[in-house]
Amino acid sequence: RWARDGWRLALADVNEAGLAESLKLVREAGGDGFTQRCDVRDYSQLTALAQSCEEKFGGIDVIVNNAGVASGGFFGELSLEDWDWQIAINLMGVVKGCKAFPPLLERSKGKIVNIASMAALMQGPA
Repeated sequence: RWARDGWRLALADVNEAGLAESLKLVREAGGDGFTQRCDVRDYSQLTALAQSCEEKFGGIDVIVNNAGVASGGFFGELSLEDWDWQIAINLMGVVKGCKAFPPLLERSKGKIVNIASMAALMQGPA
């Protein structure tokens, strides 16, 4: 929708091939922007992304925290590393995203949109 409305988008992910494809689709829809590899577990990568948005766009209007991962299986089957990985991305990635961008958002009166998965509403295997 934002691409169709001609917005300039900063696309960030750990999957660089996916980023390239997404930017192609944005441009085909009438938008533009840039891509930047970013792992939300690393706060310095998020602050670097915020800096890139400042340099390329002069600020931002909206940040969408949409990174998420899942490990399937029963509770007892999941390792502590699985839990650490999920919490680092699904929870702390959002927290870090919310902390990295406020200086830019305050100037533009921008908004933060946090996306959660359906897993928040569903019961998993016990």
